[in-house]
Amino acid sequence: SLPSNLKDLQEKFQLSKMPMNRRINELEQVGLLKRDRYTGNVEPTDLTKVFIKMIEELKEEVVKEIPNLI
Repeated sequence: SLPSNLKDLQEKFQLSKMPMNRRINELEQVGLLKRDRYTGNVEPTDLTKVFIKMIEELKEEVVKEIPNLI
């Protein structure tokens, strides 16, 4: 899972404060992230959780199919 505070996100993605805030703002605008402006904490929206689950399921399917392609 991803970190939930700005400082940890900056470290994980190796971004300074302004570029990280820009990306968080973009994700907020499209409904993929919620941010508490006072604490700086961020969390995924329900839409993001569904999207992550879909990606994980797709990844599992690909891993199962790879042997059939070789």
